[in-house]
Formats: sequence, C-alpha cells, structure tokens
Amino acid sequence: MKLNWKKAILFCTIILITGILTVFIIDKLGYDFKVLSNDSGFDSDFGGGSFGGSTGGGFGGSGSTGGSFGGGNIYDSSPGPVIILGIILIIFLIYLSFVFKSPSSANEEMYNEILQKYGINSTNDLKKMVYDSYVKIQQAWSANDIDKVRHLLSDEMYNTYKMQIMTMINKNQRNAMSDFKYIDAYIENISEKDTNIIIKVSLDVNCKDYMIDIKSGMTIKGKSNRINHYSYSLTFVLGKNNNVSKCPNCNAKLKKQGKSVKCDYCGSVIEREINELVLIDKKMIKQGIK
Repeated sequence: MKLNWKKAILFCTIILITGILTVFIIDKLGYDFKVLSNDSGFDSDFGGGSFGGSTGGGFGGSGSTGGSFGGGNIYDSSPGPVIILGIILIIFLIYLSFVFKSPSSANEEMYNEILQKYGINSTNDLKKMVYDSYVKIQQAWSANDIDKVRHLLSDEMYNTYKMQIMTMINKNQRNAMSDFKYIDAYIENISEKDTNIIIKVSLDVNCKDYMIDIKSGMTIKGKSNRINHYSYSLTFVLGKNNNVSKCPNCNAKLKKQGKSVKCDYCGSVIEREINELVLIDKKMIKQGIK
C-alpha cells in the first residue's frame, strides 16, 4: 500500500487541531476531572510530554508533531486533557500502522502462484518485465516509430500512440526521451480472466524528456539536461504460455517456471517461450523534476 501524503498530513493535522481545541475548551469551561485519593501529604509535578514520527516513501518525506503540558499539585491538576491527548495519540499510532502496512505475505504468495502459471517466477521478475516493457515503448515513441513495439500494445494504445506521433511528424517534431532509471514499482493487483491475467502496476521512473525540432535538432520545449520524475499506473494483459510442465527427456515434473528451466533429475535445460506483457492502459499519476 502506498502512502498518500496529502491524506496522511490532513488526517494528522485534524487530530492535532481537535486535541488542542478540546484541551482549550475544557480549560476555559473550567471542567474539573480531579482524581479522588487519600490525603498523602505530598505534591506531584508533571513534566513535559511529546510525540513524533517520521516516514519515507517514494521521493521520501517526514512529518513530526509535538506537544507539552505541565501541572502542579495533583489536587489542582485535571487529568482529563491528558486522557484525551492519550486517546488521540493511540488513534494516531493506529492510523500509521495502517498507512505503512506492506502487502501481506499471503497476497505475495497468491500473486507468485498466479504468475508461475504464466511462466514468471515471482513479482520481482514481473517488476523487471514491466520496466523493460515501459522503456521499449518509450524508446519507440521517442524515435517516432511505434510500429517497433506493436506487439507490446493493445489496439487502442497503438492507435493512440500512432495518431500522436503522426501529429508530431506533421509539425516536424520529436519527443526525445532518454536516460531511463528505475526507481520503484508496486504491484497493485493481479487477477485471472479466462486464459489471461490482468496486471496493474505503479511504476516510478526518472528520465530526460523534451521536445526537439527534427530538422534543426534544437530543443523547443523542456530542457535536454533535466531529469524528470514520473509516477505511472500501468495495466497489462499477459496470455498463458503453452509451457511444458514435465521434462521432455526424463518425464520428471519441472518444479520451476520461467524461460529457461533446468530439470532437477536429469539436468536437461528446457527453453520455453515467454509471452510478453501487452500494455492496455497508462495513466500519469504524478510528475516532477528531480
């Protein structure tokens, strides 16, 4: 689960403001939450209390909050605000535990089990395939030759790219993209549909991205030396391979999946064709400058 910074900051801000206003109102109204106790004959001083937290994800980020309160004689103090702040702190910590919760191992195992039916060993291998496919498509786009990656695009995606490239060619322009760098990828969902699987992935990359005039080679939009950061939501479809499940030499069951598999019994290496990911949807979630 990815952290939504805007929601997290808003939630924390609301909690803090609510706590501060509650303490202020209680103090102004003069509510007394004295603890009944025997007269022990001694005083107790409350010191200060503070809490904070920091988080990082994606680019990185941090947040912290702090508060303090003081008091004097135990018979003059009101523990009500302390209790309220304690409750607020507990709610805050519970929220953070959900915000930073990683995908469960059960989901990971389920995804890997599905992927292995289609010749992919793990989600880590899938992330690499997603990035490689993205780079191939963007390089073809940059060369104004989307036909190079026709097999990696759905009909709708191909036609969209083709139209946009024809528009640029008519204007004597090219969208130059280079220096791709993988930053992060997150598997949002993997589901089976008929003989295919639908894969939704969040992908973060850095790259150079600018427009040039084809004839002069001059940059007409953007900066050729600037590194941009892009966050995408990509959806792919992958068809099931006609992979053999047994070694053709000794008939032993092949335990591993993938393009190249070695039989554990006779040592034979079996080469199997892996279908490539086909991009069916692409959305820009966030963009910025590194």
